[in-house]
Amino acid sequence: MTRKHYILLSRFLAARLTGSLFKAFAASSFVPCVPEVLKDLNTPGEVINFTAVRLYMFMLGISAFIRASYSRFYGRRPIYLISLPLMCLGSLIVSLSTSVVELTIGRALQASAASGFISVGVSSISDIYKLEERGTAIGAYYVAVLLSLAIAPMTGGIAAIYASWRLMPIIIFGISLSSLISVIMFPPETCHPGSRGVDKLREGAELAGQTYRPKWVWLNPFQSLKLLRGPNVSFVAIATACAFMTDYVMLIPLSYTTGPRYGLTSPALIGACFLNSGLGSTLGSPIVGRISDKIIISKRKQRGGKWLPEDRLLATLPGAMFLVPLSVLMYGIAIEFIPGKIGLIICFMCLFANGIGLVMVIGPSGTYAVDILQTQTAEVIVVISGIRHFFAAQASAFALPLIESIGVVATCALAAGVAWFGFA
Repeated sequence: MTRKHYILLSRFLAARLTGSLFKAFAASSFVPCVPEVLKDLNTPGEVINFTAVRLYMFMLGISAFIRASYSRFYGRRPIYLISLPLMCLGSLIVSLSTSVVELTIGRALQASAASGFISVGVSSISDIYKLEERGTAIGAYYVAVLLSLAIAPMTGGIAAIYASWRLMPIIIFGISLSSLISVIMFPPETCHPGSRGVDKLREGAELAGQTYRPKWVWLNPFQSLKLLRGPNVSFVAIATACAFMTDYVMLIPLSYTTGPRYGLTSPALIGACFLNSGLGSTLGSPIVGRISDKIIISKRKQRGGKWLPEDRLLATLPGAMFLVPLSVLMYGIAIEFIPGKIGLIICFMCLFANGIGLVMVIGPSGTYAVDILQTQTAEVIVVISGIRHFFAAQASAFALPLIESIGVVATCALAAGVAWFGFA
């Protein structure tokens, strides 16, 4: 095994995998437990959806900007050393919460901790892998993320049935504590020597004949938003966000749409519905990553060695044009007009197709952004992710009220229209 693969493997096992699991489990394992939380805390559903779901997505987006900025200045590894203790604290507060205020604080801390895992993880992979391998490597990395998204809701639902909704935060606390020890002991820094901001400060002090004294440097975390002034980044951010929000329109209201329509009443059965979307994404991610790399290699060979980063976006077209919008549209139609097992099977197929379509849009688009901004990988990933989670937060907040107001078909048709707008 080469040193490159050893570094990737050690970081993946000790930090990336567990970090991805935290992000997914903290977010997705909570959704099927919402009815149990309502009973326990005696709180209306709208309040929990706003504080524990929408606020989580908002904090996830905001905190990611801070993590990305400081990962470029101080390196990738310190982000994990800060984020994991926060995940421990947030999970502990959630598990012990007796009011909406305590639950909100705990969820906010969980989101703040989880925010750095995805952007910093992708940045580390871009540090290690070259252009022709990057899509496949990022696709393989996302397998862990998407697999955890698939199993987290069902796991949370089972925990809620046989123990309590408070069990999952306790489990996340234990795993995050052990992962913190692993990160301290094993993973190395992947930033290239001399590329960090702190390295440049040290070099400047040495050139001036001075002794460098480490000090805290305040950074503007939202400076990376300037990247949106470039049409390449802004178009990719909007396109992926429009596709991503369809997933939340389909999944967040499951307890109120698919569940009652087809007699799925327990949290475990509701959580099992998430498996279809997650499995679609998990199966599609490494394949789509490999396809995007093959397109890059093939197109560059056709041009006699000339490389165009936009070639990678060709891999997104089937998902953006067909799979994402048509799956959410058919999902709404099936819930409204097709009863029984046939309707439920069609819903499952739509969730699976939507999962595949999402990774076809998000995976190559993210890799493309990394390709064109090699020196700002964490920042560009977090900008795109921040826009995506902003859209997802709106979908989480307004999906259920829209369904209650205009119906599930009209809501899904509206989501499909937004997805087609993103493609256009």
